[in-house]
Amino acid sequence: MDDMREMFLRLVRSKKGFCVNQTYSEHIRDSLMHVMFYLIADYINCERECDELGVGKLERLHSYPLAFLEAENPREWLEQNRTTDDLGLIMFIYDNVHRMTQGKHHRTLLYIINILDFDL
Repeated sequence: MDDMREMFLRLVRSKKGFCVNQTYSEHIRDSLMHVMFYLIADYINCERECDELGVGKLERLHSYPLAFLEAENPREWLEQNRTTDDLGLIMFIYDNVHRMTQGKHHRTLLYIINILDFDL
């Protein structure tokens, strides 16, 4: 992994001519929202890679609810209820952040949520 200071230095140097003459709170908030989105997406991917069935703990709760378990034909239920993207899963994880597997994704997401709650 690259040295963080060197990476930041490259970023700063790429902003040649930049003058601080306004507030950046809205930009910070929007950037943190994007980070949260990709952080949750990375969490889902990591959970899928680590699980022997390729489905994380929260994804099981989201994608295989009680209706699935009680269905007469689970395969048919899946076909009727399958989504074309993971946006619902992303929101489910955001809404259930306290149930995430402990680790860097969970901790970072909590930090970002706290930053946003304190209206940086």
